[in-house]
Amino acid sequence: TLSSSSAASDVYKRQGETRFFLAAFPRNVADALIRALRRAGIRPYIMDLAPLALCRTLDKPRAIIVHAKLDHFDVMVMEDRLPQLIRRLSLPGEVVPLAERLPAITEEVDRTIAFYNSSHKEKPLDSAVPMFVCGDPVQVPESWQSLADKLKCPVSILPSPMESPEGFDANEYMVNIGLALKQLPLD
Repeated sequence: TLSSSSAASDVYKRQGETRFFLAAFPRNVADALIRALRRAGIRPYIMDLAPLALCRTLDKPRAIIVHAKLDHFDVMVMEDRLPQLIRRLSLPGEVVPLAERLPAITEEVDRTIAFYNSSHKEKPLDSAVPMFVCGDPVQVPESWQSLADKLKCPVSILPSPMESPEGFDANEYMVNIGLALKQLPLD
């Protein structure tokens, strides 16, 4: 319930319609993070869930975003530029090379697409829907290319919606860029 959790929401307005995306998570996690930041002398003024921040960076009507890090990965399905399905899966505690994590990531992306399609029979995801990767897979291009081969859809790196200096790896800061876009317009 919201009384025992913190909530993050995004409001999307479209043609006289307001749609909310609401996610709830244990309040003690958010409270502990805020206490730690305040003890360090940092006063947070905006927070968001990483998958929602990543969804905000993409300016495509339909897409799948796969964000992988050492200990977890997220799969987000976007429809009409809105997150429709977000899955976060934790990976085993030990550090495992990306090549060893890739079969699990591919399996879960496939499972996520199947789940989405089972409840959206009128407009299922097909091989024309692009997939964007960010996080660890960007550092190993052959990993996301094998993902494209297995899932038979176009896969590319999640593009940054912001200009950056030459040599700056926007991929490393894509969640931060999405957080900044919470207050800045995409254009």
